[in-house]
Parts: sequence; structure tokens; C-alpha cells
Amino acid sequence: VRRRYWLTLERQLCLQFENSALKRKAAEHNKTVLPLRKENNELRAENESLTNTIIGHMEREAKRGKGKDAASQTIELQPKTTSSGCQTIGAQLNTNSTGCQTI
Repeated sequence: VRRRYWLTLERQLCLQFENSALKRKAAEHNKTVLPLRKENNELRAENESLTNTIIGHMEREAKRGKGKDAASQTIELQPKTTSSGCQTIGAQLNTNSTGCQTI
């Protein structure tokens, strides 16, 4: 009975030690990850704001008659999600055979 009690006590101490180590690891993880999540959210908001600014600028340019045919300019921005979960938006000006400009 004493041997079983000693093994149980030893196992309990070992589990407490492992638990303490995991708590320390979690605390370090939170110190690293939480600020990065906050920064990521701020960057997403900034990206959305910049995208809206670009779209507004392009719409104003189209109304002012920039390009070959302002009435036929289209703006198409499609976000793409990368493997890391980030969204990117690519924009490229193309002129087709009818002189229409698309982005």
C-alpha cells in the first residue's frame, strides 16, 4: 500500500510540474500572439481603408474622363486569401481591343 501511495504521490508531483511548465508556456505564447493579433487587425483595417481610397480615386478619375473611354472603365478588385490567411488585392490596368480599360 505504501508503494502504491508513493507512486501516486510521485505521479501527482510530476503532473503538477508538467502543468506549471504548460502554464508558463501558455503565458509566453499569449505575450507573443496577442500583440500580433492586435497588429494584424489594425493592418486589416488600414488595408480596407486604403482599398476604399483607391476605389474612390479610380471612380473619380473615371468620371473626369481619364483614359480612352471613361464610360467603359471598370474596377474589379478581388481579394485572394493566401496560405497564411492574409487577404491580398491585386489591381492591374488593362486596355482591351475596344479601348475599354479594366482594372
